[in-house]
Amino acid sequence: MANSSRCEKSGWIMVHLEGSPEVIGYQHGFLLAGEIIDLRSAIEVLNENTTGRDWDFYREESFKMFWSDMPEEYRKEITGIAAGVNKKLGEDKIDVKDLVAMNSTLEMAGYFVPWLENQKNPMPPEHCSAIAATGSWTSDGGIVMAHNNWSEYIVGERWNIILDIIPEKGNRILMDALRIYPQRG
Repeated sequence: MANSSRCEKSGWIMVHLEGSPEVIGYQHGFLLAGEIIDLRSAIEVLNENTTGRDWDFYREESFKMFWSDMPEEYRKEITGIAAGVNKKLGEDKIDVKDLVAMNSTLEMAGYFVPWLENQKNPMPPEHCSAIAATGSWTSDGGIVMAHNNWSEYIVGERWNIILDIIPEKGNRILMDALRIYPQRG
């Protein structure tokens, strides 16, 4: 935890994480434990009300579908997140299956469940859109960035986290966050 921090300002939660995937995950889970548990509850309610499938369905199917193909770096980070949450809030508050299900909610509720129900052309709800411009595309050559969040209110109201991540390997990442693991690329 030595190279991590959390502060809150004007409704935003800013979190700094630094280290190996396991360490970043642990810091993430420990510093955002309450928010992670809250988000799990919100996604559970949303998915059950929109698809009729319970949380155990999402945990099991998401894990079967995504875990084995997930890059090792992300598996380590997610395992670290679970360990951090459980250290902060007590054992067995969350596990890897919960975190995988939380991260795959759009794919599972928007595509997989309709596919299981033999719906033609499943259409998940529209979500985010963003733009970044620089150089000759802006009036002063600076950076212009914008992001809109077309999420359900139950999820969108929780989109108030800024992550500043310095990984052991690779480049520093600054991102807005709702997803539990950063999508680097």
